[in-house]
Amino acid sequence: MADKTNNCTGILGSGNGCVKGGTIECGTCICTDKIFDSVKIKECLEDIKVHLTDIGQDAVDRANNIRAKSAEILKACLSVSEVAFNRGYYSVSIRYYFRITFEACIPGGRSTEFCGVAVYDKNLVLYGGEGGVSMFTSDANGGSFCECNSFSEGTVNTPKAVLEAANPVVLDVKVAEKAYNYGYCCCVCEQIPDYIASCVNGTLTDDAGNKNLYITLGVFSIVRMQRPSCIMVQASDYCIPDKDSGTLGDSTSSPCDIFNNMCFPIDEFCPPAPPCCHDTSANAGCRPGSSVQGSTAGNCGCHGNSRCSG
Repeated sequence: MADKTNNCTGILGSGNGCVKGGTIECGTCICTDKIFDSVKIKECLEDIKVHLTDIGQDAVDRANNIRAKSAEILKACLSVSEVAFNRGYYSVSIRYYFRITFEACIPGGRSTEFCGVAVYDKNLVLYGGEGGVSMFTSDANGGSFCECNSFSEGTVNTPKAVLEAANPVVLDVKVAEKAYNYGYCCCVCEQIPDYIASCVNGTLTDDAGNKNLYITLGVFSIVRMQRPSCIMVQASDYCIPDKDSGTLGDSTSSPCDIFNNMCFPIDEFCPPAPPCCHDTSANAGCRPGSSVQGSTAGNCGCHGNSRCSG
């Protein structure tokens, strides 16, 4: 019969331990989402059609100049499907919903602000591993062995896609007559979910007006493919907070005490030096703290100290 005792006693009883080099290495088994594949994406989404409300459409038709003030990702919908004849690989479909705030210059020296929604589809293939066992869990509300409500519905251990994306960078704004088949458009207003359309003031429409508005966005994102897995990790003890309640933020501390414990925000007063100033190997004639501007360093401009002193 196999020995199931834990060699690392008194620490985490569910793990296995061994002695290497005179030190005890302990581990414990945990269930978590293991990353099987990931990719970082730097993508320029060029000339995406912006869906507008009646107010926004009227502003676009009358404006002599339009600029984008801000852009954000309202939501990203992800779906995963298995790739045929290529076991372990999955196709990931992503639909981005962007909300962009514009400012239009109206003849007569007036300006108006409006919002629009842009939609973009992206597809990629990632490795997600193999395996399709069913997983069941106990009923959180309890229940006896003989009660029907104690049976849980099973879920298949399939991989899931996770997207991390920064707010997009606005690169360009264009206006074109609706008669031209211009730009990128993957859907019509009726296909945009109500909870997305409700994030702009008014009702989105494709039929009004004579002009279409297009925007170019730069998006930085990371897509991961992960699935639940049980793995062994090294561990030494349970996690216990080491910060006392009497530290920063305690309600018994005075506002001045809290302020005195804050660090002075030097970075807010001194913009960081050019990147070349920190590359001492390539810029021998340009050093932080030096008044010399190295001619061989591409005129990086390190005049004086790059940081505030004192």
